[in-house]
Amino acid sequence: ESWPLDTYKGKAVGVEWVPDVLFENTLKCSEQQGGYVQLPNIKYGEKGQFAVNFWMKKDVTDLNDPNEGLFEYIFSHGQATDGNFNPFGPNQVHVYMPEVAHPAHGVARVILKDSLSPYKGLMSHTFFDSDGKFMDNNPRNTIGHVN
Repeated sequence: ESWPLDTYKGKAVGVEWVPDVLFENTLKCSEQQGGYVQLPNIKYGEKGQFAVNFWMKKDVTDLNDPNEGLFEYIFSHGQATDGNFNPFGPNQVHVYMPEVAHPAHGVARVILKDSLSPYKGLMSHTFFDSDGKFMDNNPRNTIGHVN
């Protein structure tokens, strides 16, 4: 259920509740178990401003997994068109983190498209990074990044 009001009821798959010092209990999603939380079609951003807020922490047991991809998706909200999913089409919000092997490791990356963002091929493949850069895959000088 959504919090603090239980307005939205979602579905949790492959997750478990774990103790947390700050929040008492949190959801732990596992890539190996295909963990995710699915919320119904929430109509945010239809008029005016909107915000997406969440807290996340990487599980240190996943750091040495050789099967990790280049990106760790944290939040995705969008829709498939004609049965195909395209994160760069209209009405999409995606937040993901480049993995350790990626030059941009250490930033959060966002794809944000509103209803006025029709898909125009590669010109639509745009993203913003939490360090203020736009479409930049160059190495970052961040703490903990090892080349």
